[in-house]
Amino acid sequence: MPTTTTCLWNSIPPPAASSRSGRSARISPLLHNVTTLATAAFLDDAGLSQDYLNYQINYPDNTNEKVRQTGLEVAARQRINRWLSLFSNLSLNRNQGPRETDFRGYVRKRVNAGFTLTRNPITFNANFYYTPKIFTGTNAIAPDGRTYTAARYRVDASIDFRVSKRVSLFVWGRNIFDERDKT
Repeated sequence: MPTTTTCLWNSIPPPAASSRSGRSARISPLLHNVTTLATAAFLDDAGLSQDYLNYQINYPDNTNEKVRQTGLEVAARQRINRWLSLFSNLSLNRNQGPRETDFRGYVRKRVNAGFTLTRNPITFNANFYYTPKIFTGTNAIAPDGRTYTAARYRVDASIDFRVSKRVSLFVWGRNIFDERDKT
């Protein structure tokens, strides 16, 4: 009597590809913002008129302070079937150092996720990403006053049409729902 063996492997999606990494770096020298009143000596060195005496000036300069940057990144990709795969990524970063080197506008946290749908000759890709509220700078209203950019949700997408082995046509859209930054 013949026996039949059924292979279940073809019906089970392959395991997810995932990665994680951590990093730590010390950065020095680094640019920082200097805010001071214009002195006669500064104006002479800069070749500016004495009419600007005691005006507030801002300029970049090197700092000898050390900044430590640490972070963690986690990523995963899963193929669901022959046509569909999902992916995601999480980045967490942290800066430690003097206030002047605070990387205004720097994104500490970012979440990406999306999918790719391929049915030859067409491939559709959508990427969704989120960034939380971001510190963008100080303001002149009060000491240590801060301004922020609100959390952002964005969607990018692309459609590729493969004409031949060597030729493809594509349309690519960034921020396709035109979400504006809000402060």
